[in-house]
Amino acid sequence: MKTNIPDILDYEEKIFKTRRVLQKAVRFSLDLMEARQTALLYGTDATKKMFLPPEQWDRGVIHKFDRRGIKGLISKFFGRFVLTYSEFTHVKLYKIDESGERVDNDGIIAYVLKNFTDYYKKGIRILIINNIDEITDKDDEFSYFSTLPVLSFNGRDFENLKGLKVNRAIVRKFNAKNFIIAYVPDYGVLAVNTANPELLRTDSKEFVHDTELKKRLNFLIRAIEMTSIAYLGVAKGQRAVQLIWRKERYLRKTSAQLEKQKLYLKAVGGIEERQLKMKPLLTDQGVYAFVDMVGSARIRQLYSPEDYFFITNVYRQIVSNAAALYSCRVGNFIGDALFFQNVSVFDPENLDYVPDLKERTMLMILVLVTMFRELDQLVKGMHPIDIDARVSRLLKKWHQKIFLRSGIECGSATIGPVGNKHRMIITAIGEAVDNASRLEATGVANGIHMSKHIMEILQKAEISKETKVLYEILTQKNSCLCKMFEKECISLKKNGHISFFDFYKSGFAACGDIIRIKRNVRYKEFSCDRTYLLQWDRKRKPQQRVCFGI
Repeated sequence: MKTNIPDILDYEEKIFKTRRVLQKAVRFSLDLMEARQTALLYGTDATKKMFLPPEQWDRGVIHKFDRRGIKGLISKFFGRFVLTYSEFTHVKLYKIDESGERVDNDGIIAYVLKNFTDYYKKGIRILIINNIDEITDKDDEFSYFSTLPVLSFNGRDFENLKGLKVNRAIVRKFNAKNFIIAYVPDYGVLAVNTANPELLRTDSKEFVHDTELKKRLNFLIRAIEMTSIAYLGVAKGQRAVQLIWRKERYLRKTSAQLEKQKLYLKAVGGIEERQLKMKPLLTDQGVYAFVDMVGSARIRQLYSPEDYFFITNVYRQIVSNAAALYSCRVGNFIGDALFFQNVSVFDPENLDYVPDLKERTMLMILVLVTMFRELDQLVKGMHPIDIDARVSRLLKKWHQKIFLRSGIECGSATIGPVGNKHRMIITAIGEAVDNASRLEATGVANGIHMSKHIMEILQKAEISKETKVLYEILTQKNSCLCKMFEKECISLKKNGHISFFDFYKSGFAACGDIIRIKRNVRYKEFSCDRTYLLQWDRKRKPQQRVCFGI
């Protein structure tokens, strides 16, 4: 087996300087895999036009191919004639059955062309069918197709796919020992017929030359990626514009998804390199909250581990979504408890101002009440995150309910990275964090236990254009919040401001008082003569379920 395989860097340099992009790709893959023959098939329909959108493809047509030896030289002179008149020039993706219905056609190339969306989204993968002659020889000699095991390579690992059917006539025609097939984005497929059998030799179902094979397959993936881009230079006119727009549209969509994912990861505890390298700092402009599930020990004993973790993970997903929605952050998961933070360290870099304590407090309150509201929907079997209402059915089975208890405080804390070089987190330590924990532990189910300081802030707080983060969230076009608070958002846009409690009462409570005073709270070293309980739903009476926890 060769050790001097083609240089991928040399290929990268040349592929963008030549007009013979496809010929270069075919020759590179032929040499790289030491194959007998390599072909490129473009996707099209009955018009046989190139550059059609993949959604319109109903066949693959051989466009370029290369062979070794004398046959390779002959193909240079008579290749176009062979491509025109060979019975194997076309690979149909569909066929008409006896009832006249269009159904999927068999064959590995047809399979790849039909599943282009899956390959595009998940990155270029390479399918390998090995030891074809050994398997097809065992089949009925009159059978048209043979079902063969297929391996998929994603750049790291091999994965077994379901068996796919291969046309025995093609196998016999080209005396194929193996096939390597890959999707070329917006073009079609690359098919390698009979790569070096030594390269694909197996022992106990493992490749003998595993490292070497993976190296070459990764080179092939890189070559396909480059070919797909360099191929744009071949397109001309309107088709070229359409092709470029398809790629641009996909890149824009992917970019938006990545940005959304990046924000979500930050909300559930993800940190950036600049935060890992930060020096610990002391701040009094942070808001902290703790949430705990009341009676979780009883629920854990009643349900199987699988069901218990399903319930708690759905609950965690709800609170994580709420944090992401209101630009807050889940600082940590502690068993079935959660620690929330809203502090300047985690503000977006592109934010052109620093939210004050009032805005941070309002955002944190909205995280907590949104969490309570959505958990109520979950328990009733009405939440879209659990479309099968599995949580509701599990709770009804043992006559259980889910209650959350929360506490919130603002003020002084030290923020900084803790851990080691293998696993670092950014956490907050200080009086405000401790007080939030104590307020949660002495709170009641389905209520937000607040300090006197938080209450004073909320009484003076209002939503306006000055609270930029919150204002943008609430007035964002077509947002779920805008629909939830339709009247309030109209008033907000019209008047430019609205009292937080006026906004809160109409959005989350039916009527009446939403604040309840709690006196002489004592827990460990924490004590306070007056605290406040904020109700998220006036129709629910606060329940005196207290489970002293974290």
